[in-house]
Amino acid sequence: RVIDECFDMGLTIRPPCINRSDFAFTVADGGIIYGLGAVKGVGEAAIGRLLEERGKHGAFRSLTHLCERMDIKKLNKKTLETLIYAGAFDTIEANRGGLFAALPQAFKLAEQHHKNQNVQQGDMFGLFGGDAEVPKETLTIDPAHAWEKREQLEYEKETLGLFLTDHPINAVRQELTAMCSH
Repeated sequence: RVIDECFDMGLTIRPPCINRSDFAFTVADGGIIYGLGAVKGVGEAAIGRLLEERGKHGAFRSLTHLCERMDIKKLNKKTLETLIYAGAFDTIEANRGGLFAALPQAFKLAEQHHKNQNVQQGDMFGLFGGDAEVPKETLTIDPAHAWEKREQLEYEKETLGLFLTDHPINAVRQELTAMCSH
């Protein structure tokens, strides 16, 4: 397998990242960055729009920030779910399960943001010319929704075609090494 050969050669393969990955695999900082185009179930057009937005306006700070900046009808829920499964948001939020569970809330916040922009008003208080600024609702990531390691690896395998951040066998590798000579 190509991945095993990379590891044998001492090459680091970094998971896909919405802020660092390009469409194709790239080399940076002495390692290979997984390309967003190689994530199963994410369309080329959606990746193109994401990369274009990132190129014009910089890195995404959060899932909500991404949803607010993108047309969420074109970069749909299924695409974002797949990117979360693949670990593309890990540099922003390592709790993939929590992020996945918060996705409906992120869409709701983004829809409100887009609605406010279209109406050219920040909120109800903006209608009356008041100076009071209402705090913006933020995305809530619940630690209780964190996935077990095995579940996270299964999603990774499903979307990337391989176990990238770890391997299920590593949990018992020491025992296997003691029983097997090769």
